[in-house]
Amino acid sequence: MRDSESKHNKFVLVLSVALSALLFTGASYAERTIQTPVVVGAGEDNSGEMAGVVNRVSEDGRTVVIDDQLVELAAVVRFNGASWSRERLVKQLDQGLKIYFEVDPEAKGSTLRIISIRSRD
Repeated sequence: MRDSESKHNKFVLVLSVALSALLFTGASYAERTIQTPVVVGAGEDNSGEMAGVVNRVSEDGRTVVIDDQLVELAAVVRFNGASWSRERLVKQLDQGLKIYFEVDPEAKGSTLRIISIRSRD
């Protein structure tokens, strides 16, 4: 009886460790997709640029959901080379729009803050 309990406990332990590893790996992969820099071209300096698809824009114009991750918009954002206020910019960001964006490296907290956007299409 003790031998079967020991085998059962080992099985439960191995299963728990395997599931924990699987859950952690999935979450870290999802984080990495939006935070992975995109190489645009050899002659361009876009080291901090990322790619994504606009899922939704908030009604107040302060936040955007890109690839299922909530990101803030800076008060003034460069959009396709011109400076736009975030209130004016959100009217240009349609659901499904493919974009490259750059985040503020000095932003505090866990939320990303976008300082530059350009269209991918």
